Amino acid sequence: MSEAKTALEVASIKQSCKQLHLPTMAGQCLRMAEQAVKEKQSHLTYLDALLEAEVEERERNEQAHQGSAFSEGENTGGVRF
Repeated sequence: MSEAKTALEVASIKQSCKQLHLPTMAGQCLRMAEQAVKEKQSHLTYLDALLEAEVEERERNEQAHQGSAFSEGENTGGVRF
């Protein structure tokens, strides 16, 4: 596959990910695709790993958000708005 074609495909994937609010997938798609080729993984294995990375990142963000919400509650005397 040519580098120009790959660059266009990656740009298209990243644009779609942006529209779907999938930042982790956008950021990791090329690296994980290259890894999948090296390890001779199937398309479904690659897609599964990419989706799993997105889910894990969202879970980390949710946990961090919950932790910061707790701290905010402490700063307002225990009152949550």
